[in-house]
Amino acid sequence: EIARKRAKESALSSDINNMSSKIQRLRGRIGKLQQTQDNIEVDLDRKVSRQQKIAGELSKSRKRLAWLKRRLAHSRSVLAKRIVAVYKAGDPDIVTVVLQSEGFAELVERTTYLGEIAKQDNRIIIEVTELKGATKKETVRLASLEAEAAKLVAVVKQRRDQVASAKNQLDS
Repeated sequence: EIARKRAKESALSSDINNMSSKIQRLRGRIGKLQQTQDNIEVDLDRKVSRQQKIAGELSKSRKRLAWLKRRLAHSRSVLAKRIVAVYKAGDPDIVTVVLQSEGFAELVERTTYLGEIAKQDNRIIIEVTELKGATKKETVRLASLEAEAAKLVAVVKQRRDQVASAKNQLDS
């Protein structure tokens, strides 16, 4: 009977040692999982912060694009009116200006006036061209920001799923 008790004690001691080993291995796995979860949460916080920053940039970009489109529409309208006016009135040449002027002072005044109109027309053309370019550039920037935001949303979702999976592993 003593031998049997000793065998039981030995088996019990072996079981305890086996359980202790399993507990140590589980603690090691839990520690690794916890570290992974902590790393994922830190990364997640950075991604969420970037996502919030992009949301602000998206808002600004949309507002800027709307403003650029309004300015472009206005400038195009002004340019169209000038083109119609030039078509109706004709493009004055230097001979017409000289013949219709009633003196040197009026000639200088008309020439200066026509020069200013030509400068204004050029400014409008340049403005339309620049606004078209800025609108295209802002549209591309907006599309890029939207793509980056969508990518971040996907990454954040994936990371949250990883955290949930790690927590489930810990629980089990």
